[in-house]
Amino acid sequence: MNKEAPPRIREAIHKLLHYGFQECTEEASRQDNTEYLCAFEPVGEGKGVRYCCETEDDLFTLLTLVEAAASP
Repeated sequence: MNKEAPPRIREAIHKLLHYGFQECTEEASRQDNTEYLCAFEPVGEGKGVRYCCETEDDLFTLLTLVEAAASP
């Protein structure tokens, strides 16, 4: 994670980590030849599933989807 990212970005990333995602930004950026803000893979899920965020909106959309899926 970029330590210089704004606090709200760091908080969103922290929440996704809490929900069982792992960061794979450098690997995804290198493989796709695209600079992602963040890329995540769910821990314990099938290989090849990756969520890549190119913008802050992408990151917050992913977080919203994850939180909605986790709520009872």
